[in-house]
Amino acid sequence: MTEASIDLRDGESRIRIDARETLFSGFRTYDLVTFAEANQATGLVEPDDSAQVLTRELLVTHRTAAVLPYDPKSGDIILLRQFRLAAHLRTGRGMMIEIVAGAVDAGEDVEAAALRELTEETGLVAETLHWAADFLPTPGMADEYATLFVAPVDATAFHAQAGTDEDETIFPFRVSLEDAIAAADAGFITNGFTLLALNWFARHHARFVDLQDA
Repeated sequence: MTEASIDLRDGESRIRIDARETLFSGFRTYDLVTFAEANQATGLVEPDDSAQVLTRELLVTHRTAAVLPYDPKSGDIILLRQFRLAAHLRTGRGMMIEIVAGAVDAGEDVEAAALRELTEETGLVAETLHWAADFLPTPGMADEYATLFVAPVDATAFHAQAGTDEDETIFPFRVSLEDAIAAADAGFITNGFTLLALNWFARHHARFVDLQDA
């Protein structure tokens, strides 16, 4: 049992940034950051002259909107198959099982981006979104910040292929939540966004069952 006095929130950090430069800018941008962190173990709240100076490469990315489409009438969800080069190079299984996700455009709010990505990647349209979680997918190397939504949809209207206008090949498909969870539990699904969404929805999906008649 967790002691009541333990604070389980992410904590504030204090650093001093001494330099930041762009190493490469292409499809992705990489920066080199030189910084010093306050030694909070000694009670310091700001880095002092004795603080160790570190350098880290940072993948500079974007705000991300992610969506798990769910059909309350059938109980099915919509997932995607999409090629990922990094997955292919690491595991040989580059056609990953994914959820809808994409970058929030400049001047766009995250909810609008989620609805846009849903239609672009599945052909589906949702009238409402339900916030599920905010998360940092890979904070050890990237500054990506994502928000996951659940979107009630009519799953019969999904497109068999999408994304070709953005040089992506995306294959949406319909599956029961139970089968998706079983595949995740068996280790067949390795995409982090998908695993997070399925595990969250497995715990909370009961609240969405009656949305079709709401």
